[in-house]
Amino acid sequence: MKAAPDYASAKLLDGGGIDINSLPEGYYSEKNGIRLVSIGKIHEAGGEGCACPMGMLAREFLAGIRTFGDDVVIVDTEAGIEHFGRGIDAEADLVLMVIDPSFESVRLAERVFVMSENSGVPVYYILNKWDDTYSEEIRGNIGDPSRIICEINHSPEIIYAGLSGNIPEPVPAEITGLADSVLHLSGKQN
Repeated sequence: MKAAPDYASAKLLDGGGIDINSLPEGYYSEKNGIRLVSIGKIHEAGGEGCACPMGMLAREFLAGIRTFGDDVVIVDTEAGIEHFGRGIDAEADLVLMVIDPSFESVRLAERVFVMSENSGVPVYYILNKWDDTYSEEIRGNIGDPSRIICEINHSPEIIYAGLSGNIPEPVPAEITGLADSVLHLSGKQN
């Protein structure tokens, strides 16, 4: 039986970097100047196999991507800590963690805080589906509450827009504020 490859040190890309503007059409979707690239999504049950090779490809893609001017790359990983184990965080300038009002989400935030600190990548929190009735309890269980950069209130308008696949109109102020915070933290805006 053959051993699995060493995904941590394997190289799939040639090392020359990837110009974000040279991605071929069809490999990303774009709306309002924002491009979405998807790596490693499972599309069918059975046969698509382990996510490790896709994690390796994502890590190399992020390590080699060249941005220009005010470009910002945001990586939306699966919920959990698997991306830390795959080394994707090593290519990040910061980690944004969405915390829902649930026991599991708060416990995960504690683990992400420790892993992020150990990897030298700062973590910032986005509190999702927020309500003042439980705000203080959750804030008290977060590794460093000063790193909360956004609270998105529990909003039927946002939920209905999401269920229909639409952007809420008007865009809530906390979402616009979040975008500004990310630009500021990335050094792209003062």
